[in-house]
Amino acid sequence: RPGLDRGTALHAGLAAHYMGLGAAAIDDAIERAGESEVAREKARRLIPLYLRHYAREKIRVLGVEVHHRADVRDDVVGALAPLTTRYDLLALTEDGLRWVETKTASELRATQLRRYRFDPQLLQGCAIWAESGPPASIVAAAKKFRTKLPARLAVRINVVVDKLRTATAMQKSQFLRVSPESDTATLKGGAAF
Repeated sequence: RPGLDRGTALHAGLAAHYMGLGAAAIDDAIERAGESEVAREKARRLIPLYLRHYAREKIRVLGVEVHHRADVRDDVVGALAPLTTRYDLLALTEDGLRWVETKTASELRATQLRRYRFDPQLLQGCAIWAESGPPASIVAAAKKFRTKLPARLAVRINVVVDKLRTATAMQKSQFLRVSPESDTATLKGGAAF
């Protein structure tokens, strides 16, 4: 599906950016994502808009595409179950430590925003953090910034919405921050191709 393709390419490019790599490495990451040419081109157009939109945001990157695992007790069967997750971006923001998760959508409906509260990836990532604490690499990175990590992980979801407006392929992108604790999203700007 095209939305999933664009998400893979977009994630690859953003990961390269947040790892501190240059424009050539970002483009190479998009190319290596193995998706269709259409998906790669859309990612190449969306990433600069995304980065321009968040350019003023002051963040300190603690980790990119961080894998985390914990054995969590399953109360139903009374046994430990191994859970794994991958955090897109763990960063110190003006609001404190945040797991910044990027989602893509060709268009967005209110029901989709409510579903993010129950997204298995988000629930599992928060459960693993609560059960075993932060990954060791994040603890080490936080020490460099002299920052204490919280017991609970706060999540910020950046939703990149890309909707085809006309047959001539004029597209409008919107960037939203979704709070998993509520049914609302705050529109944080937009840009037109």
